[in-house]
Amino acid sequence: MTILDIHHQGYLPKGLDTTAWQKLLSADNLNNKYWLLAYEAKMNGWLSSPDDYLEEDAFFKILKDKEVSFYKPGRVQDLSKIRVSLAPDYFEDDAEPEDDDHDADSVYTSVDQKRAPAIQAAAPPPPPAVAVPDFTDDDDLPF
Repeated sequence: MTILDIHHQGYLPKGLDTTAWQKLLSADNLNNKYWLLAYEAKMNGWLSSPDDYLEEDAFFKILKDKEVSFYKPGRVQDLSKIRVSLAPDYFEDDAEPEDDDHDADSVYTSVDQKRAPAIQAAAPPPPPAVAVPDFTDDDDLPF
């Protein structure tokens, strides 16, 4: 959702392919693991669809009418440690057999894992080593 928001604001390079996300904008996806994207993308105008599926669903119509949002578009986000790279084939089907351990309907099942992290956050440095005394025996207690 953050990528769609940033793209909608014009901060990403041209050429972001939203086709895979666009396919998720439907009433059917309001009742599965894509419900948040289907709801927020439509509510915030990040993507468009010919159907007003939020109006057609009684529950989501209430949320829409009350202007409920689970995403804060005005939230200041520190993007200094995020690197965006172009991944033109990110959602492409490499014609490899599907892995039975993954959801066949997922847009992410055909992602080549070597190219998958189109956005990579820099890893934070490890915490400093701290010496902790071992007080497993009562004889070692300092009191």
